Amino acid sequence: MAETYAHAGAFRLGAIEEIDGEAVQIVTFYLPETERSAPAWFAWWVGVESGQLVRETMVARSHYMVHEYRALNEPLELEPPPPE
Repeated sequence: MAETYAHAGAFRLGAIEEIDGEAVQIVTFYLPETERSAPAWFAWWVGVESGQLVRETMVARSHYMVHEYRALNEPLELEPPPPE
């Protein structure tokens, strides 16, 4: 994963806000085009105390994404779908 962000630049610290009761700081950066990927702009919401990535957004040519990282290290309950 470190290789993915090796050429990242234009880092900026943004606002501090609260998500699920935790203070998080927005960090934005740019990932230039490489042989393997198009240029992309990222915003990460990082826990001020925990250092955990809480939210990630990315914008690139014809590719937009938002990931939420919640309930880390919490038990996960999986249930089969109800019968039809």
